[in-house]
Amino acid sequence: MGVSVFPHDLVRSPRIRAERAYSDLVYFNDQIPLGGRFAAFEQPLLFTREVRKFARLVK
Repeated sequence: MGVSVFPHDLVRSPRIRAERAYSDLVYFNDQIPLGGRFAAFEQPLLFTREVRKFARLVK
């Protein structure tokens, strides 16, 4: 599981909550500067970068 927390998400999940919810958490990033609820449309380059960082870890 990978979690990217964008600054304007409706719900900003702290890392401890993600770790409790997902026993297989391998990626967590809450330091993304832009984006929100529709991050893939609002910040496609940042979103793609996050997906690639996660994919490298589970490859």
